[in-house]
Amino acid sequence: MNSINKNIGENLKKIRKARNLTIDELSVSANVSKSMISEIERGIRNPSVTII
Repeated sequence: MNSINKNIGENLKKIRKARNLTIDELSVSANVSKSMISEIERGIRNPSVTII
């Protein structure tokens, strides 16, 4: 995990929680899997520009 992915993931999680969205709700609106959202939030996966 690199620091950029970690920062992106932390920010995504903060924004998601501030908007009172669950991972399920965000995954539906972003048209990606729940596991992808989870991996991005944990800094495991590098999100594409389209997803961001």
